[in-house]
Amino acid sequence: MTRQYNKTGMYSNNPNFWNDKSNMTLKIAYEIGLDTGYEIANCNIYDYDDLFAINGDVRDSARDKFISDCLETESDHYRQFSPFEFTANDFNNSNDPDSTWDKYENGVYKGILKRLKEYSKNGY
Repeated sequence: MTRQYNKTGMYSNNPNFWNDKSNMTLKIAYEIGLDTGYEIANCNIYDYDDLFAINGDVRDSARDKFISDCLETESDHYRQFSPFEFTANDFNNSNDPDSTWDKYENGVYKGILKRLKEYSKNGY
């Protein structure tokens, strides 16, 4: 059974849920991406403590490297494992697959930035 979301982003147990392609909305795709990006950043952010503690150009380049590394983790690793294959299938079977993927990827990026902003507020 595929990962099934209703229009509010919650899972649906209805096996016929995806018979209507409109069930995967751009908002849901963005929220899935936001959660994914945030969690990837959250799992990796403390590996960069030493670099973030340095001020100036090193800190700025560490921020850029962190974002790049998280995006690479999402695209090169996260997408290679179940259950993401079901999410990818849902995106591909949506009304507008290209826009759905774009929204998801934008959500991933924004999720990474959200976690980085929270980290920065804590004095880093």
